[in-house]
Amino acid sequence: MVALGIIGFCGAVAEGAVADWSGVFMKDRLRAGDGVAPLAYAGFACLMLLARLLCDRLKDRYGARRVVAYGALLAAAGIFAAVLAPDQALAIAGFACAGAGLAAVFPFVFSAAGRHGAASLAAVATFSYSGGLFGPPVIGFLAQGWGLGMAIGFVGLVGIAIAVAAGRAKWLA
Repeated sequence: MVALGIIGFCGAVAEGAVADWSGVFMKDRLRAGDGVAPLAYAGFACLMLLARLLCDRLKDRYGARRVVAYGALLAAAGIFAAVLAPDQALAIAGFACAGAGLAAVFPFVFSAAGRHGAASLAAVATFSYSGGLFGPPVIGFLAQGWGLGMAIGFVGLVGIAIAVAAGRAKWLA
């Protein structure tokens, strides 16, 4: 259950960071206007929704562990692409890929925890959602020291951590 909690925590860190910082990143780094900057999060959320509609089919074919692990790698690649993007459109596409990659984390982690009882689900959910509280301030702290690009890039490392943990999570079936 600890591995599920770590996966959920990291997923919430990544989601919270993109929700709170992608628009700021677009404005500060890519000089996006007020009408374009929110499209980074909109792309993230839209592709997350579309991917969640497909995740059960992917799980049936490949298993939850693989879907979460490879999805997390897609999310990391999307974040790194967004950070390195030379223009706004590519950054939006990168954030959208991150949303698609993170789509399976919460449904599959909570489903796996729920199969082991209400107490397990409550513990994993509590630990997971606390990542949403920690993530955005940590990104702000990192941005002050390293710059916003490096701080958002940290979210890509979080995606890699999710992939590693998912690959080892025996309960994620």
